[in-house]
Amino acid sequence: TSYSENIGLVGITRVASRRVVFIAGIILIIVGLISKFGAIISTIPAPLVGGLYCALFGLIAAVGIQQVAKADLHSDRNLLIIGFILFMGLSLPAYMNGLPPFKVDGAARMRAIFGSGLGNIIVSLASSGMAVAAILGLILDNWISGTDKERGVEAVEQEPNAPIT
Repeated sequence: TSYSENIGLVGITRVASRRVVFIAGIILIIVGLISKFGAIISTIPAPLVGGLYCALFGLIAAVGIQQVAKADLHSDRNLLIIGFILFMGLSLPAYMNGLPPFKVDGAARMRAIFGSGLGNIIVSLASSGMAVAAILGLILDNWISGTDKERGVEAVEQEPNAPIT
């Protein structure tokens, strides 16, 4: 899956093999069925878990910056997209949660406008900064015209039978 934690792990380990992920998934399912293992994991102190999260999410941010650096950062198109999705990824979740300076419960407003079904989906997506930035980034990158070079997806010449890097 594309959970941010998995992206961070690929960045650390450089292992992105489906076979490894499949085996790890089987191991996690087996370990999840053993309640004693879950009890041991629950004894890990919260500050230790917080420290691990700092390192993990810091790495995720660095991997994201590394991907953005492949694009042409001298292009006004790319600067507009990057700036807009960063701003919206930070501000829209704050609006949904009624944080200052908004002082409005955006989630309740969305549910009132769109009803409980569609409203809950919108609130769920808009409450995650990563989801907001990803969705808007995908839309804007495809909507605003640009060259492959600007997007950072130029075709790379490779030898036949060479491993993909």
